[in-house]
Amino acid sequence: MRFREYYRTISSLRPLIEMLTQKQWEIPGYMEIARKADEIDDLDFQLSVQNSDIFQYMAYLRHNGFPSPLLDWTRSLYVASYFAFRSVPGDILNGNVSICVLLEANMQSGGSGIPSIRTIGPYMKTHRRHFLQQSDYTMCLMYNGSERFFARHEVALQVEKLDEFPENFEIHKFNIPITERLTALKMLDEHNLNAYSLFGSEESLMETLAMREFSLKNM
Repeated sequence: MRFREYYRTISSLRPLIEMLTQKQWEIPGYMEIARKADEIDDLDFQLSVQNSDIFQYMAYLRHNGFPSPLLDWTRSLYVASYFAFRSVPGDILNGNVSICVLLEANMQSGGSGIPSIRTIGPYMKTHRRHFLQQSDYTMCLMYNGSERFFARHEVALQVEKLDEFPENFEIHKFNIPITERLTALKMLDEHNLNAYSLFGSEESLMETLAMREFSLKNM
């Protein structure tokens, strides 16, 4: 998807979201960002986006379930462990869950046709879950000579394995047996790390109480 298309959508929805949430974001108009997104000057584009509330607004949308190009990471191993085990179906007895660790080296901009991963955060004014979950974000963009598109992170990581491109990121994947799910969730809950502490909603309160009463109580 083109960056300008996604930005057109979220900027057009902003007045309605602000009206219903009583929150405000100072983001540039669509034409200004669309013009810079289609220019080759990557630094000018980055500064235009970073020096506004665009990323804060995008992170807010991401935390509330709106489709997003942002990958949501956490700086906490324990938060990552919770999310790895949280949604595993109870009838799956074999297999693994995975925790991925992202190591960032020197950031460099991708050239034309080369996808580039950008890190976003952690200091930003956005949804309170950003703080509760110790969030950082990444976004992958590619400039094809006339427009900027969102690209898959996997493509950027494959490109960086080629000799002519420096490795800016490494991802390490750790697999943990599903059989450890309840043991892990019980340990995390004993340290007050659960759905309610990470989301703070009434729905997450019910999820936490149900987990305690029906799954963890007799362990």
